[in-house]
Amino acid sequence: GGTAEILDVKNTFSKCLMAASQLKSLTFARLSLIPSFGMPSSTNALLFPSSSDGSSASSGVFDFYASTFAEFTAQYIDALGATGTLPITRKEWLEEEVNLAQSEWMERKQKREFGVWAGQEQEQTEEDAAANAGPRKVNVMDRPDCLEDVFALVSSACDVYPAGARALWYVGEEQQQVLNNDEDGMEAVAVARSPRLVLAPSRALQTLDLLHPDSDSSLFVYLSFLASLALSDAPGTDGTQNGASVVHRILCGERTINQRAPERHIHFLWSQILGAIRWYAENLSQENEDVSTKNKASAAAADRIRNSAPAESSTSYYYMASGNTSNSSRGMETASSSSTANTERSNDGVQSSSNSSVSNETKELDEVGRHTLMSLLCLMSNVASKCYAAREFILAIQIPAQDDTNDGRSVSDGGIQDGSLEILFSLLTIASLPPDIRGMAFSAIANLLPADENLSNAAASSAKNAALRAWELLELCQFVPIKLLSQYSSFAAGAGTATIPAHDRMALRKQQQQGVGGSGFSNDELPVSAFPASSDYSMIYQFEHIESPLGTF
Repeated sequence: GGTAEILDVKNTFSKCLMAASQLKSLTFARLSLIPSFGMPSSTNALLFPSSSDGSSASSGVFDFYASTFAEFTAQYIDALGATGTLPITRKEWLEEEVNLAQSEWMERKQKREFGVWAGQEQEQTEEDAAANAGPRKVNVMDRPDCLEDVFALVSSACDVYPAGARALWYVGEEQQQVLNNDEDGMEAVAVARSPRLVLAPSRALQTLDLLHPDSDSSLFVYLSFLASLALSDAPGTDGTQNGASVVHRILCGERTINQRAPERHIHFLWSQILGAIRWYAENLSQENEDVSTKNKASAAAADRIRNSAPAESSTSYYYMASGNTSNSSRGMETASSSSTANTERSNDGVQSSSNSSVSNETKELDEVGRHTLMSLLCLMSNVASKCYAAREFILAIQIPAQDDTNDGRSVSDGGIQDGSLEILFSLLTIASLPPDIRGMAFSAIANLLPADENLSNAAASSAKNAALRAWELLELCQFVPIKLLSQYSSFAAGAGTATIPAHDRMALRKQQQQGVGGSGFSNDELPVSAFPASSDYSMIYQFEHIESPLGTF
């Protein structure tokens, strides 16, 4: 009887853990409970710098609620990993529901056909009519919280309270040893020092590490969990043992998550992360005969970034072009080819916005592609923001370029390689890139290039070269078209007129005829707060002609 009782207790415990997923409590906590905590203390300090004790009291309440919630979430995730009751992914749930609907339909159909064969008279019912129509449609609203929802809750909890990420790690002790010379000074002797506290992978992380190679839909869940873990502080006084440092050692191959992992276990490393980002950049900006002009411009910009070599002694500064960074004042020259993919894990993230082969067909990210690309960039940003070794390692990565005309093999004659900055900036040139992903890409670049005064001379020189290269790429991409806007400098200075290029003058005249952008100006005079409706003006065009009429920014 004792064994039966133990099994019953374990079964009850597992059902209690699964109840939160079935009742969608995790989604409720993420969307409703966390926002009810209020604002973090740092946000309150920015919004109310001279507030009284009321603001500090509300900050204390937030810290208490957020820390308690983070601790509870960490214990819940650990229990799911320990009992093996992690829920399935959304893709797996949908496949199960589709198969179930197909089985139910086949069962009803066979039952009806058997009744007809047996000579039974059957009245036509609504169930029979539904059976004739085919399998029932799956109602996505009936979907419980899946694996993605569990770790979306973890990401939300760590975003609002980064200190809570410490609870997602196990804490252990590591024996320290240092090499000292013996009394004669002839031989180095290992001397043990007091153990130090270190972070160790939890069972939930170990489970995800074994799960993601077999399921593409769980890859971004694994990456987003690593991004949350990177926000953790060090367990002891040694700041180099924080979560970002541990995650970096995992992603550069110095440390494994599962000691007993199979020999053929796939480890996701920094090179694969940058390769996946480049795959998205290349496929979203892929240039062919059926791609729109906007996508061709994205492919041309990506190729300009790839083919632009860093200047040996660049004197360029913000949007003041040096000789090797731009060959066209408009920044929209045509390129001939774009690179093929070298990453096999990201094959399902890009879809076409139209099934028909039309000239304005563009490629966009589907739901899995958005989440995967976002988690890749968030992981890089979080780790780089708290670990100098990771920044140095990522900036040093060079991935051989691929040649479309060479059957996908790497380019060997020219020796062209894509660096991390070139890959990230080429992603930013994609016109169809969602704003949240574009913002995360900018954050990743900024966290790769922080100002740090405590660097050695060699490290400071390397960081300076990387920053100069980033300025050159930023200038080359022309996200804010300073060169185009400089032609209106006399108007901005109060002269009231400016020499407008012929093609822009035609665009402004067309706007005047259509009643767009104001009226009552001559051919050589710029209307107030209006620019030509041309995508060459990049962000200015988005503000003036897309977001401003809608009233949303």
